Amino acid sequence: MMMSGYWRRPDLTAEVLHEGWIRTGDVGHLDGAGYLHLVDRLKEMVIVVGGHVYPAEVEQALLAHPAVAQCAAFGVQREDGTEELHVAVVPAAGRHADGALVRTRITDRLGAMYAPAAVHAVDHLPLTDAGKPDRRLLRETLGGSGRSRTGDGRHH
Repeated sequence: MMMSGYWRRPDLTAEVLHEGWIRTGDVGHLDGAGYLHLVDRLKEMVIVVGGHVYPAEVEQALLAHPAVAQCAAFGVQREDGTEELHVAVVPAAGRHADGALVRTRITDRLGAMYAPAAVHAVDHLPLTDAGKPDRRLLRETLGGSGRSRTGDGRHH
């Protein structure tokens, strides 16, 4: 059973329904036992020089550090059309999570390709109505002159 489409939104319906399948935009992999592991959302993927960075992986690496209370990783398009990774970090009470700590943590856990171009210390993360970090708003407020990405991978 699946939906027949979005109410009065044929454009969105055409994006997700294809030949009897729903394209959710989730990215995952099957392990050796056949279990599906969801990694992130395709629209959140950041295409940096050298590969693809999934914000959820970066966030998981940071959230395991005692100096980090909350964080959100997001992509920002530079003027030359390339993307770079940015991270907004809410430090844990009484702790300091500076750029050097964040970059070292990410590089040690995931590799140099994942190191953010910018680390933004914030008091709180803006949230969407669903209670998730609002990456669009973070891009707009912290991304500098970079342009935000639309959900289909295009930039504007």
